Amino acid sequence: MANPLPGTAQQITNATNTLHTRIDAIFPVLQTIVRQLGDLHNLVEGIDGRVEGVEGQLQILNQQYNL
Repeated sequence: MANPLPGTAQQITNATNTLHTRIDAIFPVLQTIVRQLGDLHNLVEGIDGRVEGVEGQLQILNQQYNL
């Protein structure tokens, strides 16, 4: 039976370790992006609520002044 290629297991181990290191490095960045997207979502919802309020006020003015 032939021996496995020299260094193959070590190469796989090295690649796996490199991948883990890169994932560990990018994970906090992804967490920050997710938090910022949540903040942006809340901001957009707040703006949407204000727009709805303005639309309601415009409807009242339209009714009052028969516009």
